[in-house]
Amino acid sequence: MFTPPSVTPPHRVMIFGACREAWYAATDTQRADEALPALKQLVDAWKERGMRVLESFDDDFFLVGQPGSMQFAFFIIAEVPSLEALVDMMNVARTSSNGLRADRWFRFESRLGRRLFILDE
Repeated sequence: MFTPPSVTPPHRVMIFGACREAWYAATDTQRADEALPALKQLVDAWKERGMRVLESFDDDFFLVGQPGSMQFAFFIIAEVPSLEALVDMMNVARTSSNGLRADRWFRFESRLGRRLFILDE
């Protein structure tokens, strides 16, 4: 049965991610010492802001290089406590922490949605 959508917390979000040109131009050492720690630090900061990861998906089995038609290569489905928290999370990707900036290596977009109503809980 269809239930009209409501916008009550926690909010279901999907975060789309892709590597930027800097990732592909980087050495293995730069990726290990800078890019991946920046991504880990970012996800940890998102969790500190209340993000609860429900699922993740990385389509690197059949993708080499920058994503084409979908424009993104990895995805996080999560719940966040507020729309303000989601805005703050996206802003964290733009800021330096411990000398690392995730947006140097990765780009992100987010979408607000809800559980598909025809699927079982």
